[in-house]
Amino acid sequence: MDGTLADTRDAVEAAYRACGVSSFPEGWWGKPLSEWAPCETEQQLASLSRWKHLHYKQLAPKLVRRLPAAQAAVRSLNGGYRVVVITAAKERSARVVLPLVGLDWCHPLLTVHSERSLEQRLELLRHYGRTTGEGIYLDDSPSNVAAAREVLPTWMVLQV
Repeated sequence: MDGTLADTRDAVEAAYRACGVSSFPEGWWGKPLSEWAPCETEQQLASLSRWKHLHYKQLAPKLVRRLPAAQAAVRSLNGGYRVVVITAAKERSARVVLPLVGLDWCHPLLTVHSERSLEQRLELLRHYGRTTGEGIYLDDSPSNVAAAREVLPTWMVLQV
């Protein structure tokens, strides 16, 4: 979702800064909070995550940018296609962003952990390819697009 449908980085950074996180280590973006956050316990991580989300809900409408692929997804929905959003973001964060890009009535939303392999993510696509027949797949990753073309032969697969 992020980098394809929306640019959320400014909103995410601002939300963490509102929680007192003053700097971000190199390579933090896209990694689980537990790998980079300045927390010593699971309880601290959970608390930071909750507070970040409260700030994120307030900041996202001003800071999330809709990307061109979101417009294509909305047109697909209006054209009668089913749109499935697969994201490594937490579901509660994704549910904040989807209305901001015009996909508030998009179902289903599949959240996958970022450490899942490409093969595991493709299995989700195979499932939807079998159950929906046709659809449109948008991604910004050339390797994901190439793999999706193989498992979704009846779908339009586009790199954005």
